[in-house]
Amino acid sequence: MKTVSDFEPFVLAYVPYLPQEIIQHAIRESIVEFMRETKIARDTLEVETQEKVPDYIMEMPDCRRIVKIHAVDSSPINSNGRENWQRLRSGDYSEYEIELRRGDHPIIVLQDPPKKPHRLRIDYSWTVGRDDCDVPDFIYEDFMQGIVAGTLLRLASLPDQQGLLSQLQIHQTTWFNAIQSAKIERTGGKAKRIIGAPILSRGRGSLWR
Repeated sequence: MKTVSDFEPFVLAYVPYLPQEIIQHAIRESIVEFMRETKIARDTLEVETQEKVPDYIMEMPDCRRIVKIHAVDSSPINSNGRENWQRLRSGDYSEYEIELRRGDHPIIVLQDPPKKPHRLRIDYSWTVGRDDCDVPDFIYEDFMQGIVAGTLLRLASLPDQQGLLSQLQIHQTTWFNAIQSAKIERTGGKAKRIIGAPILSRGRGSLWR
């Protein structure tokens, strides 16, 4: 795993005069947004249900924040150990809901809890937390240029940053292309290709989109 400090020299090359705390904050915010917008980090979590109990805490690994729940599968817990996974419905007539409580682990709520114990397999994407959490190696290895561009865009919004403002379009295009390339990689080429770099969006993603 990498740290925010590993990204810092590549940003300092452009703004060696800015305080370290400001640079590190901008780097982390760029990493969080990149992972949230691209949903590039995927993993699964398994939860064992109990008889007729509807809600379960999804205990996430340290420093992970869920971006989106992609799918939930359910399988009876059989004595012979066999698994028969069935996809639970989402959207209209959903068979489950996800509750987020600030500062706590998310909770999955089953609308019609099974009468016998089951195993849930939850497919989700995630982003790092905003404290001193480590950063996945692949973000550093594969998307360094995009993270640097996103960081410089944030720093350009500070007062008296004419040097960065003069290169704003370049950084904007690099950041946009990095996000689009990651989306295309994640979807196996199914993501839409959009021409041009829109204004930087800082909106939050949705767990269900």
